[in-house]
Amino acid sequence: MKAYHWPGNLRELAHKIERAVILGEGEVLTGEDFSLSAPVAESVSVSTRMDDVEKQTIIQAIRMNQGNLSKTAQALGMGRTTLYRKIEKYGIQVL
Repeated sequence: MKAYHWPGNLRELAHKIERAVILGEGEVLTGEDFSLSAPVAESVSVSTRMDDVEKQTIIQAIRMNQGNLSKTAQALGMGRTTLYRKIEKYGIQVL
């Protein structure tokens, strides 16, 4: 665990511990329970893919709601302010 880079710092450590406690099969946690072998580059590509999925989901929801952002936000389960922020983040053009 000392050799791991910890790009997420304390939050990542807390998440890894929580995950290990929940998913660990024994009474004692081992290094394998922490899933520390994933390289940082893989994490970045997963994040990028998640952003792409989120962007496409927002675009589809906007189309389904004919550009009505209030209905779109409600359909996506988020507030309008959050939706506006994500539209800005992804550079989505709204009709």
